[in-house]
Amino acid sequence: MPMHPRSSILPTALWTATAFLMCASVPATGQELQAPKDWIARPERFVEMPPGWHLTAGRGVILYNPAATAAGNFEVESEGFLFDPKGAESMYGLILGGRALDTDAPRYVAFEIGTMGDFALRTVEAYESTDLVTGTHPAILPWTGEGPTVKNVLGLVADDTMVRFLVNGDVVAELPRADVDPRGIVGFRIDAGLNTHITTLDIRTDAGTRHWAPVPEEEN
Repeated sequence: MPMHPRSSILPTALWTATAFLMCASVPATGQELQAPKDWIARPERFVEMPPGWHLTAGRGVILYNPAATAAGNFEVESEGFLFDPKGAESMYGLILGGRALDTDAPRYVAFEIGTMGDFALRTVEAYESTDLVTGTHPAILPWTGEGPTVKNVLGLVADDTMVRFLVNGDVVAELPRADVDPRGIVGFRIDAGLNTHITTLDIRTDAGTRHWAPVPEEEN
């Protein structure tokens, strides 16, 4: 089930960067920015801003919709833009295999990339974190300050035996499925102090593809 990139819902890359920068820097009223319906942030630090969501983490946060789940063989892909991290060497990315996230003993696997081009795969059980794989990869675009944002596309492919983790189409790590146990909720994790805009979250199963991110009204 190869994940094919969708055509851009924004006219140009320049417009994308400029619009996101304006949205991040201009205060907005509660009528303009609203919490995403059905989504949960622990703690809440994000708003619906089509295309996608804008996330500003005052402290480390996981964000998820309990209905956004995946099981069996599936693929996930998410496009995100990082704004100036202001020197923070922090990480952001996806969670998968989420269970009991609304309890004091949440379980999930985090697939995150860092502002310096690094990545980490780790399990979290009742707030105890265990590294699975860490490293760097040339496919991961680091923050350089050369533009207002840097874009990375994170993805994963889970089949019967393996789970492969991708950044910008390149496999950066793969692990036996038994070591990951990816069944469950798919969402995001953002480290403290990071400012991001996530434009897509697509989950593809044998039943088809579900696009979870909000889009502008004219795209509906």
